[in-house]
Amino acid sequence: RHYGIENVVVDVGVDYDFPELPGLVTKKIARGTENFREMPAMTHEQAIRSIEAGIDLARNYDIVGTGDMGIGNTTSSAAILAALAGLPPEE
Repeated sequence: RHYGIENVVVDVGVDYDFPELPGLVTKKIARGTENFREMPAMTHEQAIRSIEAGIDLARNYDIVGTGDMGIGNTTSSAAILAALAGLPPEE
């Protein structure tokens, strides 16, 4: 806020229905995901829809950050940032 940066939170899969809130964009694909250590976290269709939602939103911004909710979700967030930056996951 200090620098006049617009902070937008996007819900594509929280297992909760938020009320309308300033700065919250709802593009819910599903209510949560599965444990990707045990099975696919989401269907192929859900993955495609999630990526398309992200692409659609990113077109309007110069900088993107990721966040996560839950235990173990930092791995997914780190993988997305590595892919966006063109870096191998080890980095």
